[in-house]
Amino acid sequence: MSATVGLVVIAGVVVWLLCRDVQVPDEEIVVEEEPVELLYGIPKDQYNISEGEFVSGETIGALLGKYGVGAAKVDSIARAAEPVFSMRNLRAGHPYVIFQTRDSIAPKLAYFVYEASAIDYLVIDLTDSIRVYKAAKERQQSPLRYGTVCWPTI
Repeated sequence: MSATVGLVVIAGVVVWLLCRDVQVPDEEIVVEEEPVELLYGIPKDQYNISEGEFVSGETIGALLGKYGVGAAKVDSIARAAEPVFSMRNLRAGHPYVIFQTRDSIAPKLAYFVYEASAIDYLVIDLTDSIRVYKAAKERQQSPLRYGTVCWPTI
């Protein structure tokens, strides 16, 4: 009987020694997120988007009023934008983009983007408080560099 107990103890020690260094790797859960499509740095899929162009004689107040922004809020927007861009510089023919929340009952204006030039644009962020900033579109790199020769050498 003591020999049997001894064998069981030895077998237990051997099993313990063999298993103590074996580490079971934790299963990694990999969640692949779909890439978010951005427009002017704003996620497109979260908003209803409307595009348009300023027409001659149109004011920022009249335009934003169509989207439920009152006169007092327009004044606050103009004051916040003044250090960055004067609302008096909005020009006819320049495109703008409106981002509204997807609320079916009362969609709210979240972002207003005005293209000041072919490269530069102004973003008015109304999601929390009023935030105004200028940004530039990403430029495509040309494969040619200035000063390179485009024809074969002889």
